[in-house]
Amino acid sequence: MVPSYDGEDPFVYVTYCHYDGEDVSFYLYRLVSEGARISFDERRRDQASSMVAFLSKKAVMDSKVICDLTFAKQAYMDVTCIYLDDSSFPSFVDIDDSSFKTIRPKDMSLLQSVSLLEANFPPDVFQGPRKRVSQDN
Repeated sequence: MVPSYDGEDPFVYVTYCHYDGEDVSFYLYRLVSEGARISFDERRRDQASSMVAFLSKKAVMDSKVICDLTFAKQAYMDVTCIYLDDSSFPSFVDIDDSSFKTIRPKDMSLLQSVSLLEANFPPDVFQGPRKRVSQDN
């Protein structure tokens, strides 16, 4: 997994279920290689510019992911959800994702979904000149 950013510049907080780590790692490696600053440190999530949640059947039941999304909702934080499968929140989980941006990569290539995710990041979370993820890389 990529290292968690711990500096003072703007960054994106990332939440996911550790069971999905292998699927999530592709996205994170690509984004970090493009200069994105990302953090997994929940002690710093309130300092993040925005949040990305990688969701799956396991993640929508994961207490940490639910806690992170609840925090984001209450803090009016900009959230982008990447659905790694056809999951949805069960009725007993009090999360309404209708106010979150959603990406469902099922119908696109991984590189297309990374590019779409990058486009939803605030520009100030990138280090140096911002490069776009391309199909050629």
